Amino acid sequence: MKKIVLLLTVIFAMALSGSAQFTTTNLDYFTTVTFPGGYAIGDYVEFVKANPMSAWASGNYEISITYTRGNMAAAATFRASLSHSNPAVWREAGKVNSNKYLGTSANFTIDCNTEYTNPRFRIRAIGTGGVLTDAQVVYIRVRSVNHNLAWTTLNVTGNDVTINKFSPMTDEWSLYVGTPYSIAGANLAISAIANGNVGLGTATPAYKLDVNGTAYVSGSTISAGQVTAMNGTRLKATSGNGVQITGAAGIGIRGVGTNTTAGYAAIQTAYDNVNFLCPLTLQDQGGNVLIGKTTQTNANYKLDVNGIIRANKLVVNTTGADFVFEKGYHLPSLDSVEQYVKANQHLPGITPAAEMQKEGVEVGEQQTKLLQKIEELTLYIIEQNKKIEKQGAQLQQQGEEIKQLKAKLK
Repeated sequence: MKKIVLLLTVIFAMALSGSAQFTTTNLDYFTTVTFPGGYAIGDYVEFVKANPMSAWASGNYEISITYTRGNMAAAATFRASLSHSNPAVWREAGKVNSNKYLGTSANFTIDCNTEYTNPRFRIRAIGTGGVLTDAQVVYIRVRSVNHNLAWTTLNVTGNDVTINKFSPMTDEWSLYVGTPYSIAGANLAISAIANGNVGLGTATPAYKLDVNGTAYVSGSTISAGQVTAMNGTRLKATSGNGVQITGAAGIGIRGVGTNTTAGYAAIQTAYDNVNFLCPLTLQDQGGNVLIGKTTQTNANYKLDVNGIIRANKLVVNTTGADFVFEKGYHLPSLDSVEQYVKANQHLPGITPAAEMQKEGVEVGEQQTKLLQKIEELTLYIIEQNKKIEKQGAQLQQQGEEIKQLKAKLK
């Protein structure tokens, strides 16, 4: 007896180039196997591994086969019980019925081996039909009489599917799982490809672990390298504990634009809804911080607040205005100041009110200018005080002279 091809099992022994497609409908499991031209009586194909205990079935299966060979078309149904006193022995399944539309003999039968740790089905050639040059396609349907709930298949591709402990291999394999109750067929669960990448829900993993879908981790996730989100990432806490980001060397939150449109990072402590207004925005590439807004009319502002600021103390670096008291400082005359105010409606060196309303005020610079005006006003007061004192002395002298003149006239 020769084993010519192995399509689907969990433990592999030999291989011949070939493939199979598997689907499930309701309680049925469908597959197609191909015997190459020149096959001989006794050759067989193992086509599915099924464990009735793990599948929640008591162990009775029906296997139907249909095929056309030369001038003969045939169909047969077999009944296999996966309970046996010596389960590790291969035995032929009992034939329930058969229909040979043309010809007088059947070509294939079904064997089963119900070893608990490695149960298998196989289709075995018992006749050649006289046509040995053409490949023989056989359509197989497996049904669990006791309504088994699930199938598990392992699909192998490559030239060598031999698996030995610690032996190198380059084959790629995929694990499909599904339920006979679903007409959608089996679902891809795990795939491993030749470069060592493993995929969950994807047949073409691009990374060492590539997950197509949502991953749930009940414990901690530890990364020794960087974590990159290709399409954006979001941390969301569904419990009352919130999200905490901590780090021994500090925490950085960045929004980096990778396209022509500049991006930004937003930190929000409000509710998640369509009225999200970015209470705190960190501008890209400039180091600017925005509160209550996402754009600036003047990018020179490192802190741009759309609202009122309240603080217990505000310190602004400034140079002061003591230069007003230095020798050589030109103090404008009050007449020139008066003429300037009449012409411009604001003090010399002070920003007009309209410009303040439009552009805002630079606090440090404005404080220096105001202090300059106060110190200039101090100089004006000192000068006026000197004039007043001089005028007072003159008035006092004039009063004495008038008093003396009155005394002489008496």
